[in-house]
Amino acid sequence: MRRFFAFAIVLFSSVQLIVAQEVRAAISGQVTDPSGAAVPNAAIRVVNLERNTSSTTVTSDSGRYQVAFLLPGVYSVSIEAPGFRRYVREDIQLATGEKLGLDIVMEVGAVSESITVRGQASLIETESASRGQVISSRELHELPNQGRSVFQMVWAVAGVTRTGNSWGSMSPQGWPTPPAFR
Repeated sequence: MRRFFAFAIVLFSSVQLIVAQEVRAAISGQVTDPSGAAVPNAAIRVVNLERNTSSTTVTSDSGRYQVAFLLPGVYSVSIEAPGFRRYVREDIQLATGEKLGLDIVMEVGAVSESITVRGQASLIETESASRGQVISSRELHELPNQGRSVFQMVWAVAGVTRTGNSWGSMSPQGWPTPPAFR
C-alpha cells in the first residue's frame, strides 16, 4: 500500500511539471470602433499560413477575444463585423509559448472593403508577465559558450541577471544548485 501511495505522489507531482512545459502560443486582444467602443460578436479567424489550418472565435460583449493553443509559426488574423471594413493582419510570427496581444480598431465601411496590414506584430508581450526568448540553433552554435553547455545560454537572454552559483556547482548535500533569477 505504501508503494502505491508513493507511486501516486510521484505521478501527480510529475503531472504539474509536464503542464508547465507549454509550447503552444495564443493571440488575444480587444476589438473596438474608431470612438473606442467595443465591437461585440465580431468574427475572428486565425490561419496558420504554414500548415493551412484555422481557428475561429467571436468577440465578447466587451469586444475581447482569445485564440489559444496555436502551434509556433506564421499566422494571419482576419476580423469581420457588420458595418465595418474587413481587417486582415498578415505575417504574424508566433514563437513557442508566446502570448501576443493584438488590439484592433475597426474602420467604418462595407464588409466588402478590407484593410490589410503586413509586417511583424509588436515585440512587447502585453498579455503575460512571463519572459522568454527563442535561441536559434545558429546562435547556439556560433555564440561563445564555455563548455558548450546549453544552460550557459541562459545568461545570453535579455533581462536575466546572475545572482547565484552557476549551473553544475554542487550544494553541500550534493545536489546541483540552479542560479537565482531576478
